[in-house]
Amino acid sequence: MVSSLATMVTAEESNPTAQYSLQNYYQSTETTCSPSTSRKFGTNPEDLPQMELISPSLRKNIVEDSPDFPADRTMAILTMLFNKLNVPLAKNKTIGPDTVMEYLGNILDSHQMQARLPMDKILRIREILESFSDKKSCTKRELLQLLGHLNFASRVIIPGRSFVSYLLSLASSVRELHHHVHLNAECREDILMWKLFLEQWNGVSFFYDIERTPA
Repeated sequence: MVSSLATMVTAEESNPTAQYSLQNYYQSTETTCSPSTSRKFGTNPEDLPQMELISPSLRKNIVEDSPDFPADRTMAILTMLFNKLNVPLAKNKTIGPDTVMEYLGNILDSHQMQARLPMDKILRIREILESFSDKKSCTKRELLQLLGHLNFASRVIIPGRSFVSYLLSLASSVRELHHHVHLNAECREDILMWKLFLEQWNGVSFFYDIERTPA
């Protein structure tokens, strides 16, 4: 039996960021809410039951239970808590508990202890990388669009982080978005490495135990 995952999304979801860590098969998710919501939660918590609606909304949240804990109970408690705080949940985006689910654009698998990119995102990034293979130059805008996809993928494909610094330097070498940059050999090598990473490293990234284990 493996850990169960559950996500809960407020009705008006903002752009979330999160970091994942695993501690003895418990996952802690670090999320932040908007400044106005933070003030309402942090300044007058005793006034929360009287608030008609907290706005802007909280960001997407994820909870993981240990294998021997009833995950359905956690979902029920959290739902009741949000209801008491008058925080509306988007029911169509509240899913779980399950051992595999998509969260912030990545697939989290507590059975295989992996985080991986969905196939549609892999195909999209491959398509963009392939479009750069035969180019001798591109605009700064096009290069930044590529870097945006690679930056997202590097959250899961960790080795790829080492192969974006040159592309970033190249993008910063011109001022305007419509200005062109030359795609030299170093740039093509980085693009080639990313092609290999998408084929061989997706799903290899996993949660590390923060405690040292004997060899």
